[in-house]
Amino acid sequence: MISKMNPNKKIFLQILLIINLCFLFVLAFGSFAGKTHPVTFWPFSLAGLFFPILFTIAIASLLFWCFVKPKYALFCLAIILLSIPNIIVSFPINFKSGLKDSKKTDQLRVVTWNVNLMNYSAKNTETAIKQNEKIFKTLYELNADVICLQEMFTAVIPDKTYNFIDSFRSHMGYTYHYFSRDFPKFDGKFYSGTIILSKYKIVDSNKTSFPVTNTRSIIRAGILFQNDTIDVVSTHMQNLNLGRDLDKSIIDSTIEPGEDADFIMKLKYGYASQLTQVKTIQKVLDESKRPLIFTGDLNNVPTSYTYLNIKRKMKDAWIQQGSGRGATYKFIPNDMRIDYIFYNQFFKSIQTDRIISNASDHYGVVTDLQLIKK
Repeated sequence: MISKMNPNKKIFLQILLIINLCFLFVLAFGSFAGKTHPVTFWPFSLAGLFFPILFTIAIASLLFWCFVKPKYALFCLAIILLSIPNIIVSFPINFKSGLKDSKKTDQLRVVTWNVNLMNYSAKNTETAIKQNEKIFKTLYELNADVICLQEMFTAVIPDKTYNFIDSFRSHMGYTYHYFSRDFPKFDGKFYSGTIILSKYKIVDSNKTSFPVTNTRSIIRAGILFQNDTIDVVSTHMQNLNLGRDLDKSIIDSTIEPGEDADFIMKLKYGYASQLTQVKTIQKVLDESKRPLIFTGDLNNVPTSYTYLNIKRKMKDAWIQQGSGRGATYKFIPNDMRIDYIFYNQFFKSIQTDRIISNASDHYGVVTDLQLIKK
């Protein structure tokens, strides 16, 4: 018992308790990240960003105090119970997760993947070619019906060597596509942006640009599937400005946006940009009256305001059929799930998995969806 311990051990445990309470306090902040204004209450958003690490510390603390001082464990238990909504979106458990069965003909296989500018920034051309071959091989084997790629970088002149759209069309059967062409390069001969590739006919499409402070956009493609038209919407949101902005760097390689700003300033700027983009995305999604699939790189985690206010009543394919954290971005020490597939009430998810590959700094997400007749 602690009462029989020497004074030094008592002091040590008291200090440990104070440190533990500080971590629990921050974890409690993270429990409200999705419901608070991300700029005004940025500490809540920051705590939500690192929720998995904080939650792991809380679990370890709970176990420790259960053996050392059980009444202190109640503090940990209370905060963990407060965090249940975040636990559900951060650590879903489905015992039949992964692509266990072949895709049925009446199902739509959808992929979303940030392909890191098709390795534009690789150390040399040979490395870029090898990495891009991995991307094409992986996508070919998945045989998806619809592929949504963010940070797609390609030549746009027909038959040019690096026109990857030509490759998707001629070698992989993606006859239809809609490309946002957000960032021009090399006198408009190359572009980067978001693309929707489809084996089914695209009957209509449109692009909605984000506000002038950011040249990214949202694209929508109306796709004919099973005698119905479904809307597929995809986007790539502003990152949290914690590092170099790759989209700006491909316009001007000398740009290092915000490199002199401190961490908090960059974080608040990133959240402010995302807040504006969330409103634009909501408007696009609300305009659709069709069966709807949303895919994209939201550059934010499932505990965030961004996630909660884009997903709203839609379902998250990973929560429905995935298992575990499902991280899609390799960010040391806290890899994150920031790439998503959402769908509305006209679909049912059958199976979902990640695309594990070192060909990009992101992992992709693939899901099979069944259309529910209206």
